[in-house]
Amino acid sequence: MKKIFLILFILSSISSSSQEKRNCGTNERLDLYRQSHPESIKKSQVLEQHIQKWIDANEIKLFPIPTKGIFYVNYSQYSKNISNYAEIFNSLGQLVLKKKLNKTTKFDLINQKNGLYYLNITTKKTRVIKKLIIQN
Repeated sequence: MKKIFLILFILSSISSSSQEKRNCGTNERLDLYRQSHPESIKKSQVLEQHIQKWIDANEIKLFPIPTKGIFYVNYSQYSKNISNYAEIFNSLGQLVLKKKLNKTTKFDLINQKNGLYYLNITTKKTRVIKKLIIQN
């Protein structure tokens, strides 16, 4: 008899705890999910960062490519409140130019040698790297 009572007690406590989980609100369910699946939360944060980086990369237009040294960067997400700047590196990784971005910014690299350069644009949220070819 004691064994049956113990089994019934355990079953009732299990069903009441699962009932409590069903009765809790959305925020509590989300918290329970976060506690039991921390790896999926990290994955979704990484996914959000990749999506934001992709959006930022597509919002930055670089023209003309290839260039003879003078080119423009159009950044439609420009905001005066955010520190937006661009750095240009040569193929050896040496910094050639650093400049603050506006909505449309003109760059002059006429004195640089022909070759491949990297435009590194840093915003508050992300960093975008674009390739630039100079051909005189």
